[in-house]
Formats: sequence, structure tokens, C-alpha cells
Amino acid sequence: MGSILNCRRFFPHALPLMMAICFCVLSGCGRVGSIRPPEATAPAPVKLFTAEGKADGIALQWQAPTENATGGSLKSLEKYLVQRSDYQKGEIPDFSTIAEILPPESETAELEAKEKQSKSEKPKPGAAAFGIQTGKSEKYSAPLTYLDNTVHPGRRYDYRVLGVNESGTRGRADVILRVTFAAEGSRVENVAVALPK
Repeated sequence: MGSILNCRRFFPHALPLMMAICFCVLSGCGRVGSIRPPEATAPAPVKLFTAEGKADGIALQWQAPTENATGGSLKSLEKYLVQRSDYQKGEIPDFSTIAEILPPESETAELEAKEKQSKSEKPKPGAAAFGIQTGKSEKYSAPLTYLDNTVHPGRRYDYRVLGVNESGTRGRADVILRVTFAAEGSRVENVAVALPK
């Protein structure tokens, strides 16, 4: 009985506090910025993606994206997924991952340095939209490479490379390369991919 009386004495003081907490939770009290879906922070497509037939396989080469899918600063890049489809004419490509490539440590450090710099730099009044205000640069890192030596002469393969950020969100590909393997005489076609706006 005594504990019930203590609860009644305490409850009138706790009710306003509980209501304030509920209001804050429901109204998003204390949040910073708007909540963005994971796709918004996904890496943008890799740059300068190429394929070349070699005597011992198909050599792929690409350069790191410098921004995320929405054009913002790319904060982290965990790995690249090299994907291949054993394409047959008339089929829809069915990609599977054949390799996971880790970015060089220098590339990760470069991304972190760019992020720190963009936070510390303030745009100068009247600066051009390219460069200082956007922080964008057309300077590319050293290319990354992968040799697929599991291919067979006369067969056709589709390739794409996707970046994956540290939260596991995959980027998209804006190019698929279709290679008909014949060693140095391999035929390479560029298959454009429409990305959502």
C-alpha cells in the first residue's frame, strides 16, 4: 500500500517529463539534417573503366570515384566488386562477383584528407562553381586493375565494377563492357547503362 502511495506522489512530477520525452522523440528533437537513404551515400560509378584482351585473360582497369551517388563528398570506400556475366546473345546479363578488390591505402587516406579539407575550407565569394565551391576535381588516382584468367576463347562476357562504402552500400555501374575473348584480338563493346536521376 505504501508503494502505491509513493507512485501517486511521484507520478504527477514524472508525467510532464515523460510527455516532453515523447514529444522530442516524435518530432525528431536533436536530429542533425534530414535522414538520407543508404543509396544517397553510395559511391558514384567508377571512372574510366576499360577492358583489354591479353594472352592470358581479360585485363580490366578503372579509377576510383571521387564523389557519392548524389554528387556529395565520398567519405569512404571499403572495396570494389568485380562482376561478370557469361552473356549469351538474347539473354539478360546475370552478374555474379568474381573478385573483391581493396582500394590502396593511399586512396583511402586521400579520401579522408579531402573530407577534412572540405570541412575546413570556406568558399570564397564569387568563386567559380567548378573547383572551390563544389570541391570537385578531375584529377584521378592511379588506375586499379584486375585480370580475369578464367575466360575461354570465343566466349562472350559482360563486366562491371561497383564501389562499396564502409556501411556496405553498393554503388551502381554506368557502363558495362562486353568482351568477346580472343586473346589480343578480343572485341570490346561498351554497353551504356541508364542510371536513375
